[in-house]
Amino acid sequence: MKKIVFIGIYMLLLVSCKTYLDKNNNNIDNEAFYLEYYEDYNKLVYKPTVGVIMDTEKHNKQHYETKIPKKIINWRIINGVFYLEFGSNQIIIIDAGYSKPERRKQEWSLSDISSDLINKYMYRYDKNFEEDVKPKKKKTTKLYSDGKTKIILYNTNSNEFNNYHSLLKSFKYIN
Repeated sequence: MKKIVFIGIYMLLLVSCKTYLDKNNNNIDNEAFYLEYYEDYNKLVYKPTVGVIMDTEKHNKQHYETKIPKKIINWRIINGVFYLEFGSNQIIIIDAGYSKPERRKQEWSLSDISSDLINKYMYRYDKNFEEDVKPKKKKTTKLYSDGKTKIILYNTNSNEFNNYHSLLKSFKYIN
């Protein structure tokens, strides 16, 4: 009987633990992006080669690179928007849009974010977006933007927000 209880507890612990994707040095590298894992941070480089054609003109997604926090649990790319999930339902969303030289960039600023914008991005990420992932009162949700690129720090633990934000300040456009 003790063996059954022990095996049951062991299996529960095994199933309930999430593994960080950046725990090992298994960098992810493909045609559209790569994630490099460093000791204190990770680096995301996004350079997709597939674009869209609008009015006979080809438009590519904006290429960029940025530092991002450690302890990634999950990531997704949905329509060229990067979603990086961390523990406690913390999510960083990066939407750099399309590369358009005529589009004027502004100074980067950090601001509050509308619930409509949160819902737009989070519904894409999780079709069952409901109370369990909505921003919590003791957490921080902000928009970091230069008028062209939107970086959403969603549901960030207050004690980790400054670190997340300082890493994302390294964001830069690349060719």
